[in-house]
Amino acid sequence: MTSGLTRRQSLGFFAAAAALATSPAAAEGSGPVRAPLLRRGVNFHHPLNWPETTSRNGRLDYVWPPFANDVHKTSDDELRRLKALGFDFIRVTVDPSILIVSEGDRRQLLADRIRSLVARLNAAGFAVVVDLHPVRVNPAYQPSALVQPGAEAFAAYLRMVGQVAAILKDFPPDRIVFELMNEPGLDKLSDAPRWQPMLEALHASARAAAPNLPLMLEGVMWSDRKALIGLDLAPFRSSNVLYTFHYYEPHSFTHQGVENDVTSYCHDLAWPARADNVATVYSQAERLVAANPRLSAAERADALTRTKFLLDQYLAAGHNAARIRSDFEEVAQWAKRNSIPADRVVLGEFGCVFSSNGRPLGQDRVSWLAAVRQTSEAMGFPWAYWAYKGYGGMELIDPAGTMHQELIGALGLNA
Repeated sequence: MTSGLTRRQSLGFFAAAAALATSPAAAEGSGPVRAPLLRRGVNFHHPLNWPETTSRNGRLDYVWPPFANDVHKTSDDELRRLKALGFDFIRVTVDPSILIVSEGDRRQLLADRIRSLVARLNAAGFAVVVDLHPVRVNPAYQPSALVQPGAEAFAAYLRMVGQVAAILKDFPPDRIVFELMNEPGLDKLSDAPRWQPMLEALHASARAAAPNLPLMLEGVMWSDRKALIGLDLAPFRSSNVLYTFHYYEPHSFTHQGVENDVTSYCHDLAWPARADNVATVYSQAERLVAANPRLSAAERADALTRTKFLLDQYLAAGHNAARIRSDFEEVAQWAKRNSIPADRVVLGEFGCVFSSNGRPLGQDRVSWLAAVRQTSEAMGFPWAYWAYKGYGGMELIDPAGTMHQELIGALGLNA
């Protein structure tokens, strides 16, 4: 299948894939609906994501065997420590691109890696969410490329979803969940109608390969709650599914100072927002922009315009603990209307940077994390903190393996 398919051909493709959901293979798995009872989780973004690549004559290839460096490893002591802290599940992100392109022995090795990691985490006392998590390591299969209707990239992804479901289908259904695509690469709510038939096709592909495997579904716009609430649930009513959303609001606060982000020139932004603080942050942004020798005069002006707009927007929103509760209550009411148990609605990611432009956020960060975690628990939603270790400034442990102690209380973990 190529990107040159007509709209009629694309619709026909989706219809054929969705029909798998009612095939004999799917029907034959009917029985008790079982899924893990999740409570407190943490994201593992290091064991099976960001594979090392090489480029030769303009062609991208993967270093083999993949995921073999120390950065991809987790010791038994680390797992025991996480268990003692009170975590009961781990959400493991998996790069889909290497799965799509690998064949033969390479594909078998990857399948064995996934199985062995899930088995190891199960044996350590954790339920596991296997999350297909597109990243930009391979441009052909980056998030935006995978969600073009009728494109070969999506067709390849669809086949791979069925293969991964087959890899996971023999694990006990109360110890495993398969998340079909993290944060689909459609960043506007108006893109939701494009995502619905794709999600149905992905669900059907996984369900045909694994009739009883618990599946996790989400909406567009970075797995936003509003996109989740807007899904048509009818195709999934009789299926063993969980739902998920992510929460990093307000983005200006949680991602302040992140390089190449719209908030890169912000630091010391307080939560909840205060007018005096916002004014100070803008003055600091002016100095940061002026000190950047790589920016032209036009780029400096643009950076300051964008930063001022974000800060004005942040102040006007008045985001606080009550707003978090209101946002989560919206999801809770949706679940209630659709007879979805609260423990099948998972806050799959939330986090906030430790520092911005080299300056720690301090107590405001701790307060935001505690408010999100407590609200999630009050609604009965399981949660998974982003992330255990890696990069990005939200890690539970630093590069030396030392835990950020302030997170223990914020996340309600065992001291």
